[in-house]
Amino acid sequence: MNSNIKRLYATDPKAYWKLLNKKVDKKYDMPNLKDFENHFKQLNSGNKIHDGVEAKFMKSANVCPNADLNQPFSKDEIMNCITKLKNNKAAGEDHVINEFLKNTSDLFIDVYVKLFNIVLNTGIVPSEWLSGFIIPILI
Repeated sequence: MNSNIKRLYATDPKAYWKLLNKKVDKKYDMPNLKDFENHFKQLNSGNKIHDGVEAKFMKSANVCPNADLNQPFSKDEIMNCITKLKNNKAAGEDHVINEFLKNTSDLFIDVYVKLFNIVLNTGIVPSEWLSGFIIPILI
């Protein structure tokens, strides 16, 4: 059977998908919306870690689970990211274009490092960084 499916995949994709769709049971019960809501509320309700395994491990290890991620940004990290920025891209709501960041990186690297570390430490992200413009191109 598997060899037939593989052969169909390579030679006749339409028949392949027809066969697969026959195998899938399309009848299923929709979850109760209240149960669905409660499930995700429970998942997002604080620091509960299910079945306690991870909590026991973290307590015994005495390590922050995001310790590597929560390290301050370095000049090298910021410069590496700036050099990877593409040219000729539109500015966002903050009106800062990539070329500006690239051309001022030597002068303002300390400012950039301090800015990103403030965002990391406080968790406050400028609202301009969270939005963008989507403009449809009509032909």
